Amino acid sequence: SGRVLLTRRTPWMRTFPACWVFPGGCVDAGESLAAAGARELFEETGLRVRPEAMQVLCLWESVYPTSCEECLDAGLVKGHYIIVFVKAPVVAEADPMANS
Repeated sequence: SGRVLLTRRTPWMRTFPACWVFPGGCVDAGESLAAAGARELFEETGLRVRPEAMQVLCLWESVYPTSCEECLDAGLVKGHYIIVFVKAPVVAEADPMANS
């Protein structure tokens, strides 16, 4: 349908305060990528998707510090992440107000 879901971080967050971001988070030990995506989406938005319905769109690699020189100055890479962007249809849930 061409729609994208963003969430807004609270102003007191340590990283990217008050910024609009995609919902997401980390994969727990023993958890599949799809299960983690579905769990994180629900935790952050209350929306549900079926893990098996998720389709990978693209990957983004993020390394901190961002340059070889900064890594040498710091003595090591402090963070290395692979961000996976997926798409999935939201599972429709019954409207609790429909029968009121």
